[in-house]
Amino acid sequence: MTRKISIIIFILIAVGMGMAACDDDPKEETPDPAKDQTATITNLFGEGYEATVKGTLTNAEWNGVADKIETALNGAFSADAGSMPATITKQDEFRAVFGDAVVIIVEKTTDYAKYKVVNGESRTLYLNFNALNAGLQASIIAAVNVMLNETSAVAQVKKQNRVRFGGGMSAI
Repeated sequence: MTRKISIIIFILIAVGMGMAACDDDPKEETPDPAKDQTATITNLFGEGYEATVKGTLTNAEWNGVADKIETALNGAFSADAGSMPATITKQDEFRAVFGDAVVIIVEKTTDYAKYKVVNGESRTLYLNFNALNAGLQASIIAAVNVMLNETSAVAQVKKQNRVRFGGGMSAI
């Protein structure tokens, strides 16, 4: 009889320890929900220009976005002007566009592949999140050309011989 009691006590202790070790309320992973994120890039081109980068992304997605854009902007500013007329420099185009408050919005979208500029919003550049790691500098050069077509009269003087993009939106 004592042996039966000892076995029962042993079983009860083992079950009790097993239940104590089992956590009925497992620790949930900390969620990383998408939220509005903002960063300001200062001293662009080494000349004090600024741009505000915005996006609705998770913290993990947002990490490094502004740095990638800043690197691409500075690289595009310094890139070879190629076949541009001698009276217009790529740097002049960037200065004209970024002379006012430019907002760069990073979106996760399938509506466009790389970038979008909406007619009438020439100080807003939309970048596709999925395009940040491939060809970003070339996309920025192309986008600045489109944005320049919507700039003030000062920029209009510099863009003689430029082709104006028509329509309500330019996207690539």
